[in-house]
Amino acid sequence: YVRLRDRGLGCISCGSFLVLENAIGGGYDCGHFRSVGSAPHLRFDPRNAAGQCKQCNRYGAGMVVEYRKGLIDRHGVEFVELLESDQSPKHYT
Repeated sequence: YVRLRDRGLGCISCGSFLVLENAIGGGYDCGHFRSVGSAPHLRFDPRNAAGQCKQCNRYGAGMVVEYRKGLIDRHGVEFVELLESDQSPKHYT
């Protein structure tokens, strides 16, 4: 879903063009602003995910500072602050 939603927007961290490839794993990743390890309750929340180039997501440790700036540019500071303050566990049953 996120790969299709963010197609054409560019990498959330560095702005590079995201190419949707038919290769296994696609041309780019679905990166998470708050990591799955630190905020498992946001793992499937689309607000916490954005299209991110593989270089930033895998080899740049998520580029969290740049990711945050990209989220603010796209959605505003209030949006980001809501994500940062969300500590409520979700139960998927």
